[in-house]
Amino acid sequence: MHTNDTWYRNPWVWLLIAIPALTVLGCTVTIYLALAHPVSLLSDTAQDTPGATGNRTSGAD
Repeated sequence: MHTNDTWYRNPWVWLLIAIPALTVLGCTVTIYLALAHPVSLLSDTAQDTPGATGNRTSGAD
């Protein structure tokens, strides 16, 4: 590598810039997806039905 090369011609600079930039982009997409498509842990019918916890053990432990 020549000493008079500009900084943007060095691939290590772009690697060091790309890692945090892709991390921020991935975090932004994850937050958007989490807020746009919330997942309900219990449905409305499961809250009204006693014993509808999804636990299917026979109790013979």
